[in-house]
Amino acid sequence: MVATVVLAACHPLRPLAKVPGEDRVTLEARCGHVFPPGPWEAVHVIEASLPMQHQTALLGAVSAEGPGQGFRSVLMAQEGLALFDASYRAGAVEIHRALPPFDHDGFGEGTVEDIRLILFPAEGELSEVGWNRDSLPACRWVETDGTMVEVAFPAQDRLAIRRFDARGRLQRTAVAEGLDACGFAREIDLEAAGTAGYHLHLSLVERMAPHCSVAVAAAE
Repeated sequence: MVATVVLAACHPLRPLAKVPGEDRVTLEARCGHVFPPGPWEAVHVIEASLPMQHQTALLGAVSAEGPGQGFRSVLMAQEGLALFDASYRAGAVEIHRALPPFDHDGFGEGTVEDIRLILFPAEGELSEVGWNRDSLPACRWVETDGTMVEVAFPAQDRLAIRRFDARGRLQRTAVAEGLDACGFAREIDLEAAGTAGYHLHLSLVERMAPHCSVAVAAAE
């Protein structure tokens, strides 16, 4: 009851509609396996549409450790030059390398948060399971800073992800499509809200995970 009151105070969002008992158990289990557990490695082509109509294409490599143990991410120019290198562990971001424009205050941390949102499970408490405003089965997590992450399931091979701040304001939306048997998406689109908003499109090039078979190429 206390958790429900706190949730309502921090997030003025309509609660998820409840689902019947057996369906709830199934949905809770699905919520616990939204993203592939580590360790794994993946490479994406990232097309970024930035403010002032700036567009760029990068290669992004992510190496995930065991479940809950963090990850390391490197962004590279197409020629192979490392432009940004950072790691995330236990809620802390460490920037190892950041060339312009990735050296602006807060830019590196924001980049890591975007990676965490679209490729890793939320770290907070699973607070709600049910049907969202679009009548989709969904899960909501509340993180320690009051941020809420909602993941909905429009289809078997598709995820819809939204992140709200502690006041319930929408910060990010993302759609992951073409999920394979290991939980890796073929394509991911992320939109950042606000006047300085931007759009990222990720195309999976390659992924490797011990719990799957061997390294396999993504869609041609």
